[in-house]
Amino acid sequence: MTRKTTIPIYDGDDFERLAELRMAVQIAERNAEQARRAQSAARAGDDDPSVPDELQAARDAYDTFVDEASERAEMWVLTPIGHAEYRQLLKDHPPRTITDDEGKESVLPEDEMDDVNVDSFPQALLTFVDPEDAEIRTVAEPFENLTALRRRLKRLSAGEFASIWRGAKMINEGGIADPKLLRFSPAAPRLSET
Repeated sequence: MTRKTTIPIYDGDDFERLAELRMAVQIAERNAEQARRAQSAARAGDDDPSVPDELQAARDAYDTFVDEASERAEMWVLTPIGHAEYRQLLKDHPPRTITDDEGKESVLPEDEMDDVNVDSFPQALLTFVDPEDAEIRTVAEPFENLTALRRRLKRLSAGEFASIWRGAKMINEGGIADPKLLRFSPAAPRLSET
């Protein structure tokens, strides 16, 4: 089973509206926490398990808008391309270097964080299609062909483009976590010690 990740590109100002609603939830949470502390100071040990109306209303408004915005969003489905192909892309797009006045070579600052040529690698990664198997490609949906994908990539904002290519990079570099391995790790505390 191939792992996938989905990155939404929100329609219009939906992303900004989501940020505003999330901020309203955070403010309501902070207000509820302050009210809880004031109440617990008066009667230590009595916790009110109910959620204040203001907080519940903010959470409900956020959840409702997330559902609405998700319906309008363009969902980009990304899949890993395989370690050999990914490593070859990394080799084909190494970070650029500069030489200072003393002849010392260093990685170009904008390439340093990702350790790739950020001018060429993102486009190559997002438009990757295995020549032997067209099903193996970075962007699995929503584009029916490479021409449509390239056309859409040109129209993305810089932030949208960065979110998508970094998501593709992450899914190709991410490992598999097995919670069972952590349970028996010598570094992990034993259940009796916790």
